[in-house]
Amino acid sequence: MALKQSLGTRKKFFFTYTQATISSKNHNSLMPLFHYTARNKQGTKLTGEMQAGSCQEIAQQLNKNGITPIEINLVKKAQALMSWRGRLETPKPTELITFSYQMFTLMKAGVPINSALRSLEKSAHNPSLSMILSNIIKNLEMGQTLSTALSHQPTVFSNFFVNIIRIGESTGSLDESFLSIAKYLELEKNTREQIKAALRYPIIVIIGICIAIVVASVVVIPKFAAIFAQAKVDLPLQTRIILAISDFMVTYWPILLIGSLIIGVAIRLWLHTQRGRYQWDKFKLRLPIKQKEKGARFGLFCKHHNTKNRAWPLLFSDNAKEPS
Repeated sequence: MALKQSLGTRKKFFFTYTQATISSKNHNSLMPLFHYTARNKQGTKLTGEMQAGSCQEIAQQLNKNGITPIEINLVKKAQALMSWRGRLETPKPTELITFSYQMFTLMKAGVPINSALRSLEKSAHNPSLSMILSNIIKNLEMGQTLSTALSHQPTVFSNFFVNIIRIGESTGSLDESFLSIAKYLELEKNTREQIKAALRYPIIVIIGICIAIVVASVVVIPKFAAIFAQAKVDLPLQTRIILAISDFMVTYWPILLIGSLIIGVAIRLWLHTQRGRYQWDKFKLRLPIKQKEKGARFGLFCKHHNTKNRAWPLLFSDNAKEPS
């Protein structure tokens, strides 16, 4: 019995140590690397590298050890590395909605931003979200504003999200900004779910029709073509067109497959260009189903601005500056 307890204790200790080691590695990979030149109390010149959030942290750490820093240079910027599990568990829309509501409640209660984010970091179930909040806290401790810290996570917080927070900072209504964002994200989530539900059946029908056409052209029609060839009868124009299409698909299917892949990749690359993305977004905004989302964005826009001239540069500029 004592032996089992001892083995269980060792396993628990090993598991805890492994978790701490992985956490430490992930934490270090998120911080920038600095090269420093300093002198100790004896005047000896020292050089080395150290990871920290800023040059000030490096200088404070060296001073605590009795070393006077002379020069500190950035070697490698921070990299938001995460484990494969963290990459798979990116924050979901529901988690961002919950985060926004929680921030609204904490801001309304008068809790400081750093304390609010730290409590949410500890209670986050998603490791990726916890890591992102940890990065935001570090940026805040380095003297950055909340909107600037959020802008360092573009895959999670959109430009729209960041600029609404920036507006809340400039107008002193940060809690209301989080509440408005939460309501907007809920509306956007519900709209997307309705769109998916409305398009699910037509997409299934279209895919089924395409599969049926391919099967008929490759398998069924060639058998009828052999029968027509043996009968040696004149066929209508429509039948001859169908037979020609079927023969082309059977003969040149590798070219069709490769061509489809090339076209798909070309369209994808074009959508990643500035002009392609602009044209695609312009097309989407013309769709009737997008009018509700566009109206919600402009409603939120008007709520947080008293004058249009002040709002437009902040909301729609990619390089929006904080108001002086």
